[in-house]
Amino acid sequence: ATLETFLTLFRKASGLEAVIQAMNAYPRHSGVQEACCSMLRYLAESVENRATISALGGLEAVITAMSLHQEHAGVQEAACWALKYLALSDENEVVVAKMNGLEVIIAAMANHASYAGVQEQACWALSNLAAREENQKIIAKLNGFDAIFRAMLSHADHAGVQAAAC
Repeated sequence: ATLETFLTLFRKASGLEAVIQAMNAYPRHSGVQEACCSMLRYLAESVENRATISALGGLEAVITAMSLHQEHAGVQEAACWALKYLALSDENEVVVAKMNGLEVIIAAMANHASYAGVQEQACWALSNLAAREENQKIIAKLNGFDAIFRAMLSHADHAGVQAAAC
């Protein structure tokens, strides 16, 4: 079976709901949040799943996880990775910005400047969210482009950060 087949079966079995319910039931448990954000990251690779995740409150759950676990690099990396894929939807680009998602991504970069995984996934998330012109203005206002440049300089030897930041 392919990954796409698995994702389709998981969605049909209400797996998406279970993941988001777990995030909402245990908002202060960093292990639950990291694991669920990681699962959403895989599930959000599917276009169909992106809409379902959003409709079920998944964007809110991911951004809340980032807000409640600002000092936990694993949560930040997994959440940014999920947002990277969720941001490939035009509708989600708007929702993430309205929910201060751009702010929490940029804060994650500041809080975890030495952690390449956070920097890489945050750069990807910002890159995808910047497809919307209004988001570009917000990112600029929040000094997000400076954060991206700092990531490139701090992680000059990390190919993933360099690719994500370009």
